[in-house]
Amino acid sequence: MFEYVYLCVSFNFNGSFNKAIKRLSNLVNRAMLKLLKKDRKLFLNIDAMLKLFDATVLPILLYGSEVWGYSNLDIVERLHLKFCKILLRLKKSTTSVMVYGELGRLPLSMQVKSRLLNFWFKLTYDTKKLSNILYRLMFKLDALNLVDCKWLKFVRRSLNELGLGNVWLSQCMTFNFEWFKPCVKQRLLDKSQQDWHAVMYDSNKCLNYRIFKDTVTFENYLNDVPFKLRNAYVRFRCRNNKLPIEVGSHFNIPRNERVCTLCNGSDLGDEFHFVLVCPHFSIQRRKLLKQYFYRNPSTVKLMQLFQSRGEELLQLCKFVSVILEYFD
Repeated sequence: MFEYVYLCVSFNFNGSFNKAIKRLSNLVNRAMLKLLKKDRKLFLNIDAMLKLFDATVLPILLYGSEVWGYSNLDIVERLHLKFCKILLRLKKSTTSVMVYGELGRLPLSMQVKSRLLNFWFKLTYDTKKLSNILYRLMFKLDALNLVDCKWLKFVRRSLNELGLGNVWLSQCMTFNFEWFKPCVKQRLLDKSQQDWHAVMYDSNKCLNYRIFKDTVTFENYLNDVPFKLRNAYVRFRCRNNKLPIEVGSHFNIPRNERVCTLCNGSDLGDEFHFVLVCPHFSIQRRKLLKQYFYRNPSTVKLMQLFQSRGEELLQLCKFVSVILEYFD
């Protein structure tokens, strides 16, 4: 099969960029391992590690995405999530929306689309370049159905999804790049956040998570809380535990039957029950939490507790650690 590499991007005779993406993913895996080794030596904060990932690994991962960005991006996103889950010490099976929510990140498809659309705009805007002549030729051949250009179709579909179909119809002749670039970035950001909310509200695992988490923002406790307590707290928040509500899902037990095994009641053995209700932890609860939270418990109080800061948050992390130690 005919294949060649130009500027480190593999081009295939059939127009597929799967090999190019796999080649980049191999390079990214090595870069990620080196970065994680640095983390073990230097004990860097999580937000610092994310900045280093964006500065050193992401440019490799998204290299040439202006060209191959219309392809299947599953490999790209798996690598992104792999790094995030390793950083948080979470299982591979952890629900992705929780990982994105805790770290304040969104799928890389947003960045890929932004880069690709900005590249398209520049390509069409400068009529003096040879690349523009070739683009206009490809555009006409695609319009006449003489060539099936998937890249062009992706651009048109993406612009229509963002409500920018008029830009496609005018082929950028009545718009300027200073307006287009921030407009695309903001609309992609809004759409990605809407998609995050939609997936979270459709997921049964996020029933309690969405009580205290409603925005895609970095959680400060990841830097402020000591490592052991932080590890327990993030596992508790993201369902990386052995509470009845989570264990029951592995054995396909109906949700309403995943009851607490520590008390005689019929309450669901979930995060709400163990933090605010279960009498088995009443002594530790009185020591570590304010009476306001566990007297007449409600979802509002759970939200307030999990959104707390400072000493109150530290006490919550200690209490969560006690709960998880019992089930581990």
